Amino acid sequence: MHCLSEYQFTSICRVLNQLSLGNLNYRLEFSDEDDDYDMLVMYINLIGDMGTLYLSEIMSRNDSIEPYTEITLHLNQNFTVKSINENLSKILNKLPKELEGKLFEELITHESLQVWSALKHNFTYHDIPSSSCKLFFKINTLIYYDCFCYLWKLPDNSIYISTHNSKTQTLEAIMEQLGIAPPKEEQIISPTPLSEEDKTKTLMLQIALYIEQHLDGSLPDMKTITRNFGVNEKKLKQSFKKHYHQTPYAYYMDKKLDRAMELLQTSRLSIEEVAFSIGYSAKSGFYEAFKKKFGMTPGKVVREG
Repeated sequence: MHCLSEYQFTSICRVLNQLSLGNLNYRLEFSDEDDDYDMLVMYINLIGDMGTLYLSEIMSRNDSIEPYTEITLHLNQNFTVKSINENLSKILNKLPKELEGKLFEELITHESLQVWSALKHNFTYHDIPSSSCKLFFKINTLIYYDCFCYLWKLPDNSIYISTHNSKTQTLEAIMEQLGIAPPKEEQIISPTPLSEEDKTKTLMLQIALYIEQHLDGSLPDMKTITRNFGVNEKKLKQSFKKHYHQTPYAYYMDKKLDRAMELLQTSRLSIEEVAFSIGYSAKSGFYEAFKKKFGMTPGKVVREG
């Protein structure tokens, strides 16, 4: 097996540490490019899967046992984060204030987007009071948090998400916990469909997240992206530029430079290695792009630790 990058190594150590502490929901993303690394990821994730399976078996025999870490989120009617509990804040390594107002799509991996899109559609256009699914919360580009979630649509059309066992959660208890007054019997609250602008904004976010999933490799061509998301190329480019003020390719390169900054700050990779890892074969081109974005050369970045 070839040597792991420092970023891969630290991510593996972080997940193994969490698994050893009993936090069985941490998983590693497959690279889909490096067979040796992906084989290692498979075995590490299998440790978590087997541990989770064993814990589920114990819990099925004893209803008083709760999951190791309970996650709760309250989403506004437009599916932005209204509040989260301390556990999820710690998992994502973000303060609650940093997450409030963000679209829920920004917190989950690309693999979860299709499931979430279907749930959103059902909650928005159909009278579905609750649902459940597996969701992957994105910690960084290599690590995600795997958990089974229960979702409730509340009378004010907000959404409550929890990993708490649905058998012991009632709508009344959730509303009381969140301070939501029960609706009058004659009061009928109908869901408000998303506007075309909101639909486009959500679609562009999904495409942006899709682009970020490919930072370790080459960006799929426009035909692939348009086919995956069911939008024509002209509309994609126009809408993406409207929402992100740059083309999809420019966004892709911009995020690669963010990755480079992270590597320079947190790893021991040389500048040349960092440049190569994000696709620059010439150091001069990397220096120029880096300085244009951050206002300083890579050599001026202060490394942590």
